[in-house]
Amino acid sequence: FEQMSDIFKEKLSSSDVAQLNRTLRRIDMDSFLPRLLEMILLKVKHAKESDVSMSFNEYFELYLADKGLEQIPGTENISDDVQMKHLKAV
Repeated sequence: FEQMSDIFKEKLSSSDVAQLNRTLRRIDMDSFLPRLLEMILLKVKHAKESDVSMSFNEYFELYLADKGLEQIPGTENISDDVQMKHLKAV
């Protein structure tokens, strides 16, 4: 996360953090974490500042689609309130 721009490190509200944690507990982390890390290393490092206002879910789905990969079950339940500017919280 040190190499990630500060624009992706905005904090979530405590209620959004609680909801995100509940949602993440229902996702298969063995599938999710490698794809998340890959996205951060390959795409987010070169992201445009305009990307920070996209929902995390939309950005992640587009990334998976670009790679020809299926959506990871449960990620569709991540609230649209979680935007790319909150990436560090994810």
